[in-house]
Amino acid sequence: MAKKKKRKKRALEEIRERPKEKEEIKKKVKEEERPREIEVIQPTTFNEKLFVLAVSLIASGAMWLGIVKMVGYSPYAVLKGDEREYFDIKKGSSDIFKILVDKDSEQSITLTPGQSQSAAQIASDINSQTKNVKASGSRGRIKLASEKWGTDVSLKIGNGTSNSTLGFYRGMNDKGTYKSFYYFIAFLVWCILFFEYFGFSFFRRGKPR
Repeated sequence: MAKKKKRKKRALEEIRERPKEKEEIKKKVKEEERPREIEVIQPTTFNEKLFVLAVSLIASGAMWLGIVKMVGYSPYAVLKGDEREYFDIKKGSSDIFKILVDKDSEQSITLTPGQSQSAAQIASDINSQTKNVKASGSRGRIKLASEKWGTDVSLKIGNGTSNSTLGFYRGMNDKGTYKSFYYFIAFLVWCILFFEYFGFSFFRRGKPR
């Protein structure tokens, strides 16, 4: 009789414990089904932060160049001739080029005569006889760019005899602007906020999220 009573007690205890076991199993299943949080390690040392900052600068610089190219803003004053090489420069009739840089006096350039002068040769003549302006051959055309940048910088074509030959006209002008610089600052801030959002902190030390 005693053995039977013990068996009944064990059976009753097992029945009572089964709901608890079921609840524990359910809890384990729920914990396994939960999406695991990804821990993002924040840079804590100076070198780590410097690396992340360098990456953000490169990214913002690339975007800045893309936006500037797309929108067309330049911090420098830039002028491009409409004609392409080769140029027929005749002495006494199409060999004088005049340009006004900023508020300085007009600069006069005497071009080397020749029936097939390249853009690079014309640019070399301009650079050797001017200041605060840089000439270059851009895909066969003459490109003029101020050496300084900002809203006070400007370029203006004067009444030279070579204007039509090179693809310029009298009064053609351009001014520098800070707009592209503003784009750069905006994208720099965007990149810093981007890295801050994902846990790469520049301004504080903290535990991984």
